[in-house]
Amino acid sequence: MRWTGSVLFGYGVAAILATGCATPFERQLGTTAEYHAILRTPMIAPSSEKLLQEGPDYLIGIEKGDTDVVQKLRPCAPDPSLGRPSYCLNLNAYPQDSPWRTRIARDNDHSKTLFVSHIARLDNIDHQKIGSKRVCFLYNIYPHSDFPEATDCAHPFAAQTQRLPLGVMSGLTALEELEQELDERIMKEPAATRPTHVLVMSTGWNTLQVDSIDNYQHWTSYLKQAARDETRPFRPLVIGISWPSEWPLVSRWLGPIVSVFNKEHDADEVGYVTVNVLVHKVLDNLKRKHNVQIVVIGHSFGGRVMATALNSRALLFRDGASHPTAALMVGLQPAFSIQRFGDGDQGDPYRRFFQASQKYLLTSSTRDWILAFVGITNPVGSSRGLAKAKERPERFEVVSLDKEGQWQREPSSNPCQLVVLDGSEAISGHHDVYGAAVGRLMWEAIRSFAPASSWPAAPQSAQESPCTVGP
Repeated sequence: MRWTGSVLFGYGVAAILATGCATPFERQLGTTAEYHAILRTPMIAPSSEKLLQEGPDYLIGIEKGDTDVVQKLRPCAPDPSLGRPSYCLNLNAYPQDSPWRTRIARDNDHSKTLFVSHIARLDNIDHQKIGSKRVCFLYNIYPHSDFPEATDCAHPFAAQTQRLPLGVMSGLTALEELEQELDERIMKEPAATRPTHVLVMSTGWNTLQVDSIDNYQHWTSYLKQAARDETRPFRPLVIGISWPSEWPLVSRWLGPIVSVFNKEHDADEVGYVTVNVLVHKVLDNLKRKHNVQIVVIGHSFGGRVMATALNSRALLFRDGASHPTAALMVGLQPAFSIQRFGDGDQGDPYRRFFQASQKYLLTSSTRDWILAFVGITNPVGSSRGLAKAKERPERFEVVSLDKEGQWQREPSSNPCQLVVLDGSEAISGHHDVYGAAVGRLMWEAIRSFAPASSWPAAPQSAQESPCTVGP
């Protein structure tokens, strides 16, 4: 009851404080300015650290709006002959008594929904300060009169220019248009500079949009520094996800912990709707056309976003997956129960993990005190999750990292085993995942498990998985 009271009080404080300096449109939507701060940033400067001169190429902004203004997705009609919209929640993908099905239906019945409010392209600026990015918007629901600094790209998406009804569906339509934008971008590149990989990144709990961008600059810069390998040219196209993982004003008054139960549900919703479409439609089609490798990276609740997205294809797409879309998921101190892969009480939503990604590498640390005390059952990134992994060697391969963050032996390529990296020597806390050591770790993972087709001796793509699902 104390937790419930704190959460409800937090909602009240947030509503009162957030409306004070909001624009009329922000108040109408119920959105938070900190999660579209990029609208007031026509140019992104490089990180304050001199060596960090890289960053994301695109940013997808997801926000939380009131459902009396923002139309949410509806459950699919029980009778297919009645017609079906482009996207609906196919709850029949899960058994009637599944806790996961119940959770999705319950979360969809709330008064707020998560939706794409803006998609920005971040272009390099020639002849100016290295690492600077010019921001233009392919999709943006906010009026120019409120945000005059926000500049449209030369060819904004039709989802914006046609002024579709505001809702989850219009944001997903904009995501579909992102496929054409990426397709044309890749096609225009000469073979020598064409992207080899598409990386999708998500930060976790209590990360404002400006901090997410800074974190993506760290990841991308350190990863590219580690990947200076003439025999394996690495040219990633990087897409960052921004989602409302914090109650900013409430965090300042009451501390961030009050939002944990709300934000763990939000992370799942971001995953099974928006990032689901991004991965299983947009990027799967790009993979087929251009033979690029898809790698997803997430920290904390961002790891939950990515794992849920990978394993929720059936919720939005009724065609079965013939192959995993992603070559690799890298989860850095993931904040979800290790029992989501089986033997849990949440409906085992990741039970068929091998159908979603060819390989999973998930870090864990006994020194992650945040995950040690947060109210999640055996979170992957904690000592409890690590202990559970060691109990199931047929499902989890535990590999230790040294103090420099490098594995002490190379993990198996077996797609039926998830790799849990014991980073107790290298990772000193929940947020110790943005340094050079993690950049080297990500590069080792990509080099081993997501090699580009152009690299020497690159293995063939995995065929249909021989893995089995236990009872």
